[in-house]
Amino acid sequence: MKRRQIGRSVLAMLVVTAMVLVTGVALLPTSTARPGMAATTFAPRIGIGWANPPLGCTQLPVQLNSSGTYAVLANSTITNTGQTQLTGDVGLSPGTSVTGFPPGTFTGTENINNASAAGAQANLTLAYNNASARTNCAVSVAGNLGGQTLTPGLYTSTSSLAISSGDLTLSGGGNPNAVFVFQVASTLTTTSGLAVILTNGTQSANVFWQVGSSVTLGTNSTFNGTILAESSITLATGAHLNGEALARTGGITLDNNSVVVPTATTSSAYTATFTESGLTLGMNWSVTLDGVRASSTLTTINFTVANGTYPFTVGAVAGLNATPLSGNVVVNGSDVNTPIAFSALSGSTYAVTFTESGLTAGTSWSVTLNGTLKSSTTLTIVFTKANGTYGYSVGSLAGYTASPASGSLGVNGAAVDKSVAFTSTARATYSVTFTESGLTAGTSWSVTLNGTLKSSTTLTIVFTETNGTYDFTIGTVTGFTATPSSGSVPVSGAAASQTISFTAVPATTYGVTFTESGLPSGTTWSVTFRGIQKNSTSDSIDFVAANGTYKFTVGAVGGYNATPSSGNLSVAGTSATQGISFASTSSSSSSTPLTSEWWFWALIALLVLAIIIGVAIAVTRRPKEPQTPT
Repeated sequence: MKRRQIGRSVLAMLVVTAMVLVTGVALLPTSTARPGMAATTFAPRIGIGWANPPLGCTQLPVQLNSSGTYAVLANSTITNTGQTQLTGDVGLSPGTSVTGFPPGTFTGTENINNASAAGAQANLTLAYNNASARTNCAVSVAGNLGGQTLTPGLYTSTSSLAISSGDLTLSGGGNPNAVFVFQVASTLTTTSGLAVILTNGTQSANVFWQVGSSVTLGTNSTFNGTILAESSITLATGAHLNGEALARTGGITLDNNSVVVPTATTSSAYTATFTESGLTLGMNWSVTLDGVRASSTLTTINFTVANGTYPFTVGAVAGLNATPLSGNVVVNGSDVNTPIAFSALSGSTYAVTFTESGLTAGTSWSVTLNGTLKSSTTLTIVFTKANGTYGYSVGSLAGYTASPASGSLGVNGAAVDKSVAFTSTARATYSVTFTESGLTAGTSWSVTLNGTLKSSTTLTIVFTETNGTYDFTIGTVTGFTATPSSGSVPVSGAAASQTISFTAVPATTYGVTFTESGLPSGTTWSVTFRGIQKNSTSDSIDFVAANGTYKFTVGAVGGYNATPSSGNLSVAGTSATQGISFASTSSSSSSTPLTSEWWFWALIALLVLAIIIGVAIAVTRRPKEPQTPT
């Protein structure tokens, strides 16, 4: 009985063991492959001599009184855009609307519709009327003043005036107190990039523009002088005014400008006197001092000059010879007098004077007349000839052409004047600057202007061009867009500039998945992609990357070889995958271990089960032992 119970217990244990083995086989995976993970895509992210005009022609400065401290003074409104800088006061009366300050700035006092502003407007009216009423020795001008050089005085226009074909030069002739007054009946305009240039002592505080209507200063232009406008004043983008903008009845519009109220400085001036002898009373004679000509029927001709050395030439007088005919006057802290002695010419000879224009001051030039060569660094070359016809030629000069270069002239009982105009053969060039913003420091960018490509890793690229309009194209910078990417740049007598703004373009990225096979479950493996290393115990490792081709390396796993162990992987507008196969490096790596197969364990389980069943049958069928009689 006890043996039977023992047998049954053993049989139960064997059955339980078999069931455990079968359950383990059922739970074993049928493949070493693991499910992959779904890829994830991320969407990231600008002292020469000055001749006194005839008596009574000298202009006095226009008295501005309290209006003389204002950079801008308007009647109705003052409107500003951008970083305008005013050096001086800001005034408005009777209007009250002042906008754009800040960002605009000013250094003086702001007077808006108060007693100070009203007083300044009243003084502006007095100054305007004073300038407009002047008539003494007026010189008529019209149309376009561009490209001209004017000397001190009163200039009047019955219509509009413009500075449009070149710069306007105001030459003070060495007199720091020289005054220019312009009367303009209608509008005054300047073309973009042009300038009013002050030379030879002219001061902006001594230049006055009385305008009967409105004034417009062109983009990036430079203007000198006080503007007394009847109506409005507009300073276009970047215009600079060295003076004052004073509007009687209108408003003032500003746009990234600078306005500086000038102050006049006085310098010592002296009289350079030429005194003649030998002329008949009332005979006209002349002297040209450093390019400024004055004539008289008196015995003296006076110039007002500062300290310095000035060349002079005595004009020809028929039948007479002047001694000296030419030379230099030195002014050094006091008045000077130069005597000129006229004497009769033997054989009735006459002065033949060649006068040049267009050369830079001090340039040496020459003329050959009838075989006689003379040269000069002043404006004139003078010969003395009797009546007759003479051939002449102007000496060649590098960088210039002379007109006329040669010819003939006749002397017939009087002095002869011949003008020679020199024209530069060199075409003026100006800088064209492209300035970028938005790029990371050190990023290379490029511009093609008029077919010429230039690149830089700095903020600017500079070309040099003559006047004209030139097409440009901005080179592609990876990850950025340029605004504008192309266009044209006009060059008109001044440097030009173009701003290029770069904006980053968000890069599109895509999922990159590395999937391994051949490693036991839970084995750590790694991949380095784009310099980034990632580890995993699953069968996949994920990265993200934009379009491109990238290197990868599979980390070493002990006992296994990876195929491929390294290489390149390309991303082209979609997710990318790369399979990695691991193979065991042991001798049995070429065949699957028997114990890893499910059927092996199933066979063992069936065999054990058969043994158990056989034992159980044997135990239950064993013959009963005979009982021992008691």
